[in-house]
Amino acid sequence: MARIVVIGSYNRDLVWYVCGFPVGGQTVEGRFSSAHGGKGSNQAIACAKAAGGAGGAKRVTFVAAVGDDAFGDEAVGFYGGLGADARIARVAGVPTGNAGIFVAESGENVIVISEGANGALRPALVPGLRETLEDPGTGLVIMQCELPFSNTLEFVALISEAKGRNPALRFVFNPAPYRGDFDYARILPHVDIFCPNETEAAGIAGVPATADVDVACCLAVVDKLAGAVKSAGSGQGPAFVVFTLGSRGCRVVDVATREHRDVPSHRAGPVVDTTGAGDCFLGCLAVRLSELLAGGKEGAPSALTLERLVAAADFASVAAGISVTRPGAAPSSPAREEVEAALAARAQ
Repeated sequence: MARIVVIGSYNRDLVWYVCGFPVGGQTVEGRFSSAHGGKGSNQAIACAKAAGGAGGAKRVTFVAAVGDDAFGDEAVGFYGGLGADARIARVAGVPTGNAGIFVAESGENVIVISEGANGALRPALVPGLRETLEDPGTGLVIMQCELPFSNTLEFVALISEAKGRNPALRFVFNPAPYRGDFDYARILPHVDIFCPNETEAAGIAGVPATADVDVACCLAVVDKLAGAVKSAGSGQGPAFVVFTLGSRGCRVVDVATREHRDVPSHRAGPVVDTTGAGDCFLGCLAVRLSELLAGGKEGAPSALTLERLVAAADFASVAAGISVTRPGAAPSSPAREEVEAALAARAQ
């Protein structure tokens, strides 16, 4: 497996499990728990678990920033024990990012985020990142939308330069959460795989968030992406778009041909908590895709094809199906052995 670099947020998740979401002026009883979170962190943890133990986890690099507080201390200690290559910057005088998460009995969730030290994360805080991205042993880099837009652009510029020196490097961009203040046209030309969920796809397509994200909507998003890249006047833009559709699984679209394949969801048991399911999916997608792209002729990476991406999405869909049967975001991501056992059971 080639190295996977995840650049993104670390938040301390403060989670309340409730019967139903409170309305204005209402107080409800709930059960509390706390865990490591943030989309970047969740995806990195999912990668490390899916990579198969400490040996595989060493091939996962997580780039993040935390404050000089107790939550920051715990984050650094946690990643030290996970076995991943953690490049965590400490930012003085700023609290660690945190998220307040309310989870209803149905598994639905609502989230409030305070970015904290995430707002300070820039390439200059991460010594050696350029060299890691340019290393031929690095195959994938992943980003999301929980850093400020200007900071994100700095990382995108670095990634674009690294791709010029490392032909094996592919850029996976997850536009989560969907943000109206992001000019995606400045990011898309550098992206190889674009991974929105239903809400993000609807926002990009300009349709109501409650609309059914059917094939027509997905193709409308693909057209919007192509138009944005053309307007930018540089870069190729995404070759593939992977739409995550919740209980309906996911849809993988080849941008050039508009060919699409649907990958069903995997039901492993009653849904307990959907928080972090998308992050689990993306992390596991990256690991399986990295494996499928490895071992090309004379050590070169294999071609990124629809078939390989669909196979990776199937692996990720099974992992996400397991994750929603457990509470928490990062803690719910399954180990490699669990995913392989589920795949084997399905094949019988």
